Amino acid sequence: MPAASSPKPTKPTTVVPGMKMTSAARKASPKNSSKAIVSQSIGVRKVGGGKDTQTRHLASVFYLATGIRFSFQSVADFISPAYAQLTAFVSSIPGLLPAEASAFTACWKPVPALRRTDFLMQAGQVEYTLYFVHKGLLRVYYPTESEEICVGFAYDQTLICSFPSFINQQPSAYAIQALRRTELLGIHRTDFMRFVDENAAFTRFWRTELERNLLGRIEREIDLLLPDPAQRYQRLRTRSPHILQYVPRKYIASYLRMTPETLSRLR
Repeated sequence: MPAASSPKPTKPTTVVPGMKMTSAARKASPKNSSKAIVSQSIGVRKVGGGKDTQTRHLASVFYLATGIRFSFQSVADFISPAYAQLTAFVSSIPGLLPAEASAFTACWKPVPALRRTDFLMQAGQVEYTLYFVHKGLLRVYYPTESEEICVGFAYDQTLICSFPSFINQQPSAYAIQALRRTELLGIHRTDFMRFVDENAAFTRFWRTELERNLLGRIEREIDLLLPDPAQRYQRLRTRSPHILQYVPRKYIASYLRMTPETLSRLR
């Protein structure tokens, strides 16, 4: 949702309330996803004729559905695990029926992979898409004349968008940039909002995520009000230690509003 925030699945002002895959969903998620799973999640019947024939069929289906051409290898190596991961995540939502989860998953489309330093969103653009990060790392930042202030991050199995722009459909004040190669799926705002409006189970889930994100934002604001850099660092390490593992030091320093040198001394 908006930018990432403090708790593990949170994102400040521009990321989505980090919906992290639950432990139950992880157990349900196959480590070696099959094309049968993908076929089920997007409503494609299984085709016979061996691996190549099935992969060609999937490539054709995705081209017709999205207008994006994929090599056969990219279909096998990216789309299958990405959709399997998303399907496991959506299926873990309490009260969501399998048919509803399948219909919702089918609304998500592949997005061309981002290379390091590529932008998913530039400041000034309007956000029309909510993204699910299959694998990779992104930062959300607020650009000023003197610096780029990090306000959040997104990584594997989290959601991200410029949330204020996604909600009010005004130009975004934030930018979203890949910090390493990143693969995503995306859903258009219209499809997402329609599902929120029409499905009671998902509405409850989304409200819970928004509440959790708000609590994370409050904790984040407390961080920024503390004058002692050591306190800010310790609160982040206690609340979101994963960020210290995934994110380059200079971006963590920006997120904590301190210099990289200060952060180095604290670590």
